[in-house]
Amino acid sequence: MDPARRTLTLALARTPGIGGKTVTRCLARLDLLHLQAEEFLRLSEAALIEDFRFPRAAAARWTA
Repeated sequence: MDPARRTLTLALARTPGIGGKTVTRCLARLDLLHLQAEEFLRLSEAALIEDFRFPRAAAARWTA
């Protein structure tokens, strides 16, 4: 696994409000969209909610 992706996975898992299903869905969506971890980090709160189905509170925590 790419070190950046591993770090992203761990960061997602440690974020309150983001559980295993959200992490799995997020990684699958990244693969589907051919996005790198660095590109994911630049996504807006709205994109996380709409495209990755993050809970609103978790998206706000992640982007903060």
